[in-house]
Amino acid sequence: MLNDQIVAIEDLPPFERAQVNIDEFCASFALCQLISEIVERDVELAQMREECRKLSFDEWKTILSEQREINTKLMLIAQLNEMQFGISS
Repeated sequence: MLNDQIVAIEDLPPFERAQVNIDEFCASFALCQLISEIVERDVELAQMREECRKLSFDEWKTILSEQREINTKLMLIAQLNEMQFGISS
């Protein structure tokens, strides 16, 4: 389509510009859904940690490890948004 050239979106024909906007909207929507699922899982893990004081050390360690992984994913998403859109959290 663009022969591997970088073209500013403003320079694209209207139909191609609309296609880029649709692609960006779909990607943003998918990202929002992913963030929502990640946050829901983090809330579940936090509740499990608080409610189940009788967890074994290995269970506690697994939950904590998954929560750290979730935090890393969210930090990466925030950094990407900051780089792409100038939005900082």
